[in-house]
Amino acid sequence: HFDRIFQNLKDAKFDHDVKFSEYPLHAESIANDAVKNGYDNIFVAGGDGTLNEVVNGILKSNGDAQLGIIPTGTCNDFIKAAGIPADIQGSCDTIVSGNSRAFDVGMVGDRYFINVVGVGFDVAVIQNLQKTKHLNSFLIYLSIVIKKIFRYKGIELFIQNGKDQSHHHV
Repeated sequence: HFDRIFQNLKDAKFDHDVKFSEYPLHAESIANDAVKNGYDNIFVAGGDGTLNEVVNGILKSNGDAQLGIIPTGTCNDFIKAAGIPADIQGSCDTIVSGNSRAFDVGMVGDRYFINVVGVGFDVAVIQNLQKTKHLNSFLIYLSIVIKKIFRYKGIELFIQNGKDQSHHHV
């Protein structure tokens, strides 16, 4: 993936620096540092998990950087809502063109999110996926989903919004 991304950006004479994340939440730290060091545009090549880290890094920096996405991860759901092409060439072209849109951001605890908030089953699948060495394999993801469908027991969840509090089992 990355060779094609770098070649596309080089062909477009698009000036950029590259940093690779090496551990959980490292992408958040990289994005946060980049914004604090004056970068106006932060681009993420990865899936929704890496995207979430970068969004948190940008927003927690109190900066005003724009975000670009090149979908290369296992889960790339946000690009559908954002209208970003799913292929590397198309997403690189979108970045180079400078087209942008505004999106709402939510917060749960001290974490921002731009796509969805997952609890219960979603989280159980992701936790199992993170234990594998094949994070970019859709077949591994699908096998974990199928296994969890039959083994997932659910969690108790309390949701509070203002004065209302409700109890749910998910």
